Amino acid sequence: MGILRILGAAVVDDYMFVDQLPRVEESVAASCYDRSVGGKAANQAAAAALAGFSSELVSALGDDAAGAYVRSQLERLGVDLSSCRSTTGAGTGRSFITVDRVGQQHIATWPGASNSLNQHDLDAIVERSIPSDIVSVQGEVDLAVTSITQSDLRVAINPSPTARFGADEEWFDFAVVIVNEHEYAELSPAINAAPMVVVTRGSRGADLYERQRRRFTAWSEPVEVVDTTGAGDAFAGVFLAHWAAYGVPAEALRWGVAAATLSVQHQFCAPSYPSRHEIEHQLSRCTLKQSEESET
Repeated sequence: MGILRILGAAVVDDYMFVDQLPRVEESVAASCYDRSVGGKAANQAAAAALAGFSSELVSALGDDAAGAYVRSQLERLGVDLSSCRSTTGAGTGRSFITVDRVGQQHIATWPGASNSLNQHDLDAIVERSIPSDIVSVQGEVDLAVTSITQSDLRVAINPSPTARFGADEEWFDFAVVIVNEHEYAELSPAINAAPMVVVTRGSRGADLYERQRRRFTAWSEPVEVVDTTGAGDAFAGVFLAHWAAYGVPAEALRWGVAAATLSVQHQFCAPSYPSRHEIEHQLSRCTLKQSEESET
């Protein structure tokens, strides 16, 4: 049984809720403002911890009030922060999120102190991890992960934002690439070099591909969507943590879909993530199907 270690950004999310997302050069009135903890790495760690799995966040926070806020919120959610350090070099990062009345959003993220992650942090992960662990990385911080992908560890990548990645990326070094369908359209066929690719498709669930063949599809019964922000992180955190713990990617796919489905029914990222009990209850409304492509 392995654990999930997540390397990346932990930030404060600033939310504006509007009737309709603004167009270019348009200003709209917000009906509400709020804040929460965010950043893809922090979100994945929170989702995994709330689902009852061991998750360690490897990140950096500013030595400021925002950093103290993020730390306190993640500790309350049960995330292991023993490898989340404070730095005076930069302030804690921010995400600015605008959400419309049907749950769609615009997001811009500044990683702040999280961009101070360095080779020492990578080496520390390699030293204390075992082959059954999974290390998750994303595209929100400027950090080359070559030393991890060339180790014996299983490394998962969520290449978002996609602008940081190109066709020359050594995708075959990653155990799994997790993307939404828009990211998949931008990055394929290059990412098909990875041994496993998972594509999330919103209300249509998620597909798991192995060696370019679709092996499994999982989906949930329809729900009323309130806020889709962070749903992909909820999926990734629970999917990877379940896979690390039990070693069965297909069943992990169903757990990830269940977690994301519950997430979109509430506002914010981490505060919307479900408990293990809630996920287990939702699983009865989720279907896992083996693809005909894998049966040929």
